[in-house]
Amino acid sequence: MCIRDSVETVRGAGAEYLEDIQFGEIYRGEQVEEGSKSVFLTLVFRAPDRTLTHDEITESQKAIVAALADRLAATLRT
Repeated sequence: MCIRDSVETVRGAGAEYLEDIQFGEIYRGEQVEEGSKSVFLTLVFRAPDRTLTHDEITESQKAIVAALADRLAATLRT
């Protein structure tokens, strides 16, 4: 998985209010399963006419996580 694939997948996930995405960093270390890496992305959600609700943002995030899981076998690290 390359960063470009991650960013393209996030953009194509159909998250209605996603305005911007930026790559932060890649981490490989003790807290990440061997053979895996942790990718940090910053996502900005915005509606032009109002403040988004928590539920609207959560739905967008779920769509993004599902797309990453489907296309790249990625999981959300909590």
